[in-house]
Amino acid sequence: MELLDWILGSQNNSAHLSSITLQPAPSPQMPFKHAASSSEASQNPLCKQLVRALYEIITFGSLQESSDCNKVASLCQGSDSKQKGEWFDLVHKEGSELAEILKNINFELHVQEPFFTQLKDGIKAVEGRCAVGDYNRITTGALILFNKCLVLEVQDVHYYASFFEMLEAESLAKVLPGVKTIDEGVQVYRKFYTEEKEKTNGVAAICVAKMAAQPYLSLARILSEIIQRQKESGLLVMLQHRAWMSQHSKQNTQGAVCHQCRDTDQRMSRHIFKDMPK
Repeated sequence: MELLDWILGSQNNSAHLSSITLQPAPSPQMPFKHAASSSEASQNPLCKQLVRALYEIITFGSLQESSDCNKVASLCQGSDSKQKGEWFDLVHKEGSELAEILKNINFELHVQEPFFTQLKDGIKAVEGRCAVGDYNRITTGALILFNKCLVLEVQDVHYYASFFEMLEAESLAKVLPGVKTIDEGVQVYRKFYTEEKEKTNGVAAICVAKMAAQPYLSLARILSEIIQRQKESGLLVMLQHRAWMSQHSKQNTQGAVCHQCRDTDQRMSRHIFKDMPK
């Protein structure tokens, strides 16, 4: 899930999470159904177990008897029954809220940086697109999921003959914050749409506002609790070390793990990477 990956990578006050990637494919009905799909995550059993544990608790209220997630879950939830109950209640509550938000999504869009962050921060209030396909179906009140993690509500939709006309009418600062001139703004859209497509279909200016309930907030609360519970268990250390080792070995042009990494790896009794020759 890109949502989980984005949260782990954007926690400024939890920098030690930034190298962990858990990314199962999203689904509005079953948001935690699939295990991690990125290459690093799919090779990390602990990451897969964590995602699966969250899905089972959210969907069923507890781990299934045949679950292979008990190892990770036990590290997160604590040993006594009270801690276990509190853990299940938290994940189920926040997860149910997350699932409910995703069920009500009407459309999904992807926005590149820096415009995604500007949407999240409320700086960018208008998303411009060529008026083709599903963009013509977007109406006031619709909920749009941006980049799998940010929900914005459509306030209105205005139609124009061209991007130039849209930028002039809607205000450049609201559509493309940071872009200095309308001509420069038109060139931004030209990277995605030809002039012919623009003239043929026209342009839709989708005016949006941020919702109070956000999927990333629900999931962040779950992860925050996990962080607190795992500090003594060492779960985060193992996950972080595996992700860091994977990235470090990829950056090494000869594909070998350096001496310092190998020494660290040998001290991690559960580490999955093999010691590579010098």
